[in-house]
Amino acid sequence: MRSGIWRIGVAAVLLTGGCASSTVHIGEKSRVVIERKEAAPGGAVPEPQSERLTPPRKDQPMHITSDRMAYQEQGKVTVFTGRVKVNQEQSWLFTPYLQLRSEAGTAYARQGVYLVDYARSVSATAQQLDYKDDLTNVTMRQDVHINTLDDQGQVLRIRSDQLDWNNRAEIAVATGGVVVHYQDTTATAEMLTYHHRDRVLELSPGEQKGKVLPVVQQRHNQITGDLITLYVKDKTYEVTGSARAVILPQDRQETSQE
Repeated sequence: MRSGIWRIGVAAVLLTGGCASSTVHIGEKSRVVIERKEAAPGGAVPEPQSERLTPPRKDQPMHITSDRMAYQEQGKVTVFTGRVKVNQEQSWLFTPYLQLRSEAGTAYARQGVYLVDYARSVSATAQQLDYKDDLTNVTMRQDVHINTLDDQGQVLRIRSDQLDWNNRAEIAVATGGVVVHYQDTTATAEMLTYHHRDRVLELSPGEQKGKVLPVVQQRHNQITGDLITLYVKDKTYEVTGSARAVILPQDRQETSQE
């Protein structure tokens, strides 16, 4: 049974990054073509304003720029360092270190990463990131923070130890120490499945043996259960299995706020 009303706070998704002296285009069959390119004035990366209004093209190649690049024929390994920027469709990745294995079609970024998806109003930071073939499927690890917006431009913040993002399906799975902030509501869980297209969050204990139940705290009210589903568009939530709630009377809430 659905109950409760929850709200959101406001934030903006910002894009920052550096420019580079070389450009690498990853085309068909993982072919690498290197072009020389002059750096933008002041080393700044121009913000792709026009791409926000352009539908993503599935056949669009991947572009990589960096300050330095080293290629190893054995294993077909390319290492980009410095101000590394990866762009495909409307997804942008910034990192100081990127290792690309063209034969396997995999890449590994570390030393801090910043990922932005303009088409879906999603930005995320972490210490490490892995992807295969392109930026449509990524795994982020260590101190993961993700920001996304609802239909009214209000921000939803998620923090976790790991995040798996499927760009095509628009589904994110966060695991380990998950914390969600949405206006005056805070939720904690071991696992979160976020359906970005429908703006639905499913909080659960995941596969933890201790079965730490998810908790939703709204001001001074608290609910727990085996599965808590938050519906962002409807601003309601639903609790399934072992549902428990602590709800203060309105007068006590007003007293505690004074």
